[in-house]
Amino acid sequence: MRSIELELGLYIPYLLFLLMILSLSVLFEKGTRQIKWISGFLIVVILTLFIGLKPPFSWDLKNYCSMFQDITNGYIVALEPFFIISSKFFGLLCDNCLTIFLWYALLTTIFLHLAIRRYSVNYTFSIFIFICAPFLFLNAFGVELRQVLAFLVFLYGALKLIFERNIRMYIIFSAVSFFMHFSVVFAFLFILLFYKIKLLKNRCIILLLYLFSTIIILNQGLTLKILSNLYLNLISVVKLPFLLKYSLYFQGINSISWIKYGVYNMLGALHILTLFKSKRIDIKEAKYKNLIVLFVYGVIFINLFSFSAPLTRIAFYFQIFQLLTIPYIIKKIKPKDIVFVTVVCFYFLQFVYGLNYISPSGYKIFLPYRGYLGVNYELYSE
Repeated sequence: MRSIELELGLYIPYLLFLLMILSLSVLFEKGTRQIKWISGFLIVVILTLFIGLKPPFSWDLKNYCSMFQDITNGYIVALEPFFIISSKFFGLLCDNCLTIFLWYALLTTIFLHLAIRRYSVNYTFSIFIFICAPFLFLNAFGVELRQVLAFLVFLYGALKLIFERNIRMYIIFSAVSFFMHFSVVFAFLFILLFYKIKLLKNRCIILLLYLFSTIIILNQGLTLKILSNLYLNLISVVKLPFLLKYSLYFQGINSISWIKYGVYNMLGALHILTLFKSKRIDIKEAKYKNLIVLFVYGVIFINLFSFSAPLTRIAFYFQIFQLLTIPYIIKKIKPKDIVFVTVVCFYFLQFVYGLNYISPSGYKIFLPYRGYLGVNYELYSE
């Protein structure tokens, strides 16, 4: 019994943080103009401090600190310009990589707040998804802080295009995102094609592509061979240095887990049902329908690239649309109460699963909480 209590106690910092943010989110949605301003400010500050106030407790964070030190010492580092410029600037102020962690956390939180405040039908639920979906909050906290920021900057630009048809702002924010993480180029080009080619929005074609993607996962070796040849032909024509990095991901099979595969495809099935069950779910609002379609394409890409876990991260530029699509679907679907409780449990289980992630060194990265408000991280770090 004592060991169970200790085990459950490891989750307390995260649960308290989740409850605090959700309470402030409710105030932001329901409060007066002044309360909205105060609660919104507190959400940004608390999220920033929780994500950014941390020692380098994982291999990835230690690698960021190492690159930060190399850049401030004048060494050339093959990395995106935004990280290099940020490191040079903060390196003039102090030699602690904590400044980079806080800087990236602040920008991540600001763009999250801007995107869902303006475009989500349920701000609180969007915040809940951000915290619970492992590829977002936990990824920003301990693994890929560069790419999570790129996700959210790209999301903001994409929403400008989808909701306001502002292609100029889409290009600008996509360019900013590109200088944060080069992988955004694939999502940027696909969404441009999505708006030019009407067939990509056809429900039947989307369904066929989705079914095809679920079948070919059974033969990952053949998929790897075909996509590898296509990519090598691409980089032989389009000779951009950053493209060479991704060729490494085609050199062997490094599959995603079946749990992740199941989670992504359950969400994909829900979104596809939304497209075809027009009598039960109102999808006449073309803007949200486009988000739903783009999310499904993200699942298709995950299935296609399932032989390489690193490559599936490209699909996260589409998966991030769930911050808006899930609240919208829940608002439209019936019976609302049952669906709401089911989806909440679904995401909360993802959060628990993500917290129990075990690093290649064999220990849990996120448990116990290793930020500066927690335990002595040196006992657990890699």
